[in-house]
Amino acid sequence: MQNKVKIAVMALCYTPIALAQNTNNTEQKQAQGLDEQAFTFTEAQLGEDENMSQNVTILNSSTNLFASQAGYLFSPMRYRYRALNQKYNQVYANGAPLNDMESGQFRFSNVGGLNRFTRNVEFALPFESNNFGLNSLAGSNNYDFRAGAMQEGHFVSIAAANRNYTARGMYTYASGFNPRGWAFAGGVTYRWAKQGYVEGTFYNSLSYFFGVQKMWKNGHSLSFSTWGNPTERASQGASTDEMYWLANDNQYNPYWGYQNGHKRNSRVINDFAPSAILTWDWNIDNNTKLVTSLFGKYSMYKGTRLNYNNSENPQPDYWKALPSSYYDVWGGNNIGNDYNQWLSAYNFFTLSKANRQINWDKLYYANQSAAATGQDALYYVEAKHNDAFNMTLASTLTKHDTKHSVWNLGIIGQTNNDRHYKTMDDLLGATSFHNVNSYALGNYSALSDQYQYD
Repeated sequence: MQNKVKIAVMALCYTPIALAQNTNNTEQKQAQGLDEQAFTFTEAQLGEDENMSQNVTILNSSTNLFASQAGYLFSPMRYRYRALNQKYNQVYANGAPLNDMESGQFRFSNVGGLNRFTRNVEFALPFESNNFGLNSLAGSNNYDFRAGAMQEGHFVSIAAANRNYTARGMYTYASGFNPRGWAFAGGVTYRWAKQGYVEGTFYNSLSYFFGVQKMWKNGHSLSFSTWGNPTERASQGASTDEMYWLANDNQYNPYWGYQNGHKRNSRVINDFAPSAILTWDWNIDNNTKLVTSLFGKYSMYKGTRLNYNNSENPQPDYWKALPSSYYDVWGGNNIGNDYNQWLSAYNFFTLSKANRQINWDKLYYANQSAAATGQDALYYVEAKHNDAFNMTLASTLTKHDTKHSVWNLGIIGQTNNDRHYKTMDDLLGATSFHNVNSYALGNYSALSDQYQYD
């Protein structure tokens, strides 16, 4: 259990008269003026535990030429604004911070496929004032997830792509406020690929959003929104220059192989973080507004990985199996046993694509043979889990004190419970596996405490 309470007293600073008098108008114009580049995220920006530090910081401004161009055009190059880590970019929804309390970063996959609903965003570049939180070194974004803020009408979209997914279908609807002060918004998006741009990958994702808002004539408003993005997708990984050369393919992916003639990926991501936010807006008078939000999220992240026990590394690009481990082609001669081993390995990798990928059938055969003699699994697929429950209460009071100044006073309280653990996902034909420290067996007996994991 990790508890964190942040009390932030914001403002005591004077802002220009334009900000003090026209904050609401400016926010509306920014939200309406944003184009697709401000709220479309690429796979490189979705974020995983393994490469979160490389994520692009999402910053965009229709009035800042540098931020607008750099945030979009450089995103495929994992560009980071001011060279700062993504944790320095604070993301909010209705004034409540969304960044993970443990890593400090925001996983953009949590809002993947919700392009139509993330259009309403207020942004603040570093050292710029705002009305929703303390600004971060890499800037801040505040998504407006109120149903009444969504663009009215029906929207249907069908798209095809040659990236991580090949097809996308989207439907959204927003009613706007009716005469009784009610507003509704909702939508679903489905993204799919039997195989993405990189061989051996697939993509299966369903995104949803539902929001309702009630506005009263006495200045009070209550809104509730919930969203999620259950996703299952296969990963692609980097390899050595030698493997790219042997495969003659710059998109070579070592994470997949053939099993009974079908492609199977060893690293499959299952990610789902159902979220909900309840927001109370109170326009106390023409110059004073109180915004209070209660945000809750339960995230479930699972990633599989091929592992081994008392056996050779099964990865197809393991350095001991590559031709270069037998012979130096740049400094040796073409005679002798080392060269023959190099030539044999070279012919093996270049003869067939299957030889450059994981041999699942071979792993099953090895495990079944070991099981017949009472041995543990030699190869297995493990699953790494990261589950977290987060609750956040945020309240901000905005006071336009004079024509030339505005005060912001805010308080944020958060609690977070993270769980990190592993499970067995597939024994690959074996019948047993003991989770012990096999490296300690040479120095300690199999019955010792040192041989057991705590």
